Amino acid sequence: MKGINYALGLRVEDSYYKGTLKNKNDSSFLYHYPSTLNNLMNAIFPSLFISKKLTEKQEIQFNVSRKINRPGFRQLMPFIIALDPKNYLIGNPNLTPEFITLSELNFNQYLKNGNLFFSLFYRNTQNPITAFIQPSAVDTSINGKQSHTIGMDNTFKYTLFKGFEATFNMNLFYVRINANYKSVIATNEGFNYNGKLNLAYKLPKSFSLQLSGNYESPRIIPQGKTKEMYFADFGISKDLFKFMT
Repeated sequence: MKGINYALGLRVEDSYYKGTLKNKNDSSFLYHYPSTLNNLMNAIFPSLFISKKLTEKQEIQFNVSRKINRPGFRQLMPFIIALDPKNYLIGNPNLTPEFITLSELNFNQYLKNGNLFFSLFYRNTQNPITAFIQPSAVDTSINGKQSHTIGMDNTFKYTLFKGFEATFNMNLFYVRINANYKSVIATNEGFNYNGKLNLAYKLPKSFSLQLSGNYESPRIIPQGKTKEMYFADFGISKDLFKFMT
C-alpha cells in the first residue's frame, strides 16, 4: 500500500503443564492458561509488522508483537540441585509464564559486501521470570511483578574476502524490575549489555570453520546483579549431501 508492506498476525494458544512428585505422596503442580474466561487475554498473541524501502539499499521497519515465555522444566522441578559445593538451585513449581509486549524500530542498510542492522526496542514484561536468592543461600526462580526494558541492538555483517565472513552484534539496554515474594519487596534497575562475534570461513571440499565469542555483562535482578559470563566456541563442519530440486 503506497510502497509500505505490512503484515498482521494473530495466534491463539493454550498452555498447560503438569508435574507429579512420585516420592511426595503423588503431589502435583501445574499451570494452565487460559483457565477461565477472566484470563482469556493470556491466550491471544497479536502482531503487526510494517516495512518500507527508503532507497534500493535502505529499509525501515516497525514491529509490535505479544509473546509468551514459559518456565522450563529445571525452573519448575522442586528438587535441590548442587551446581557446585557452594551454589545450590531449587525449582519453583508455582512459576507461571511471563507475557511480553515488544515494540521495535529497525533500520537496515545494505552494503557492497554485507549489511548493517540497527534496532531500537522497548519491552514490557508481566510476571517476569527472574532469579531470587533465599536466606538459605539457595537460588530459585520467581515471577516478579513487572519489568520495563529499553535499549538498542546493532548487528554488522561483512564479507572480508571470498569465503570469510564476520558478524558482530552489540546489545545495550536499560532494565527496571520489581518483585514481591514471601514478604520481600525488591526493586532494581540499571544497564546491561552483551557482545557477540562470529567468524566463518569456507574451506575447499565443502568444509567450513567457525569461531564465535560471547560476552554478557552482569544481569540486573531484583536483589542486585548476577556475575558476568563469557565463552567461546570453535567448530568445523562438512556438507556430506547436496539436494537438488
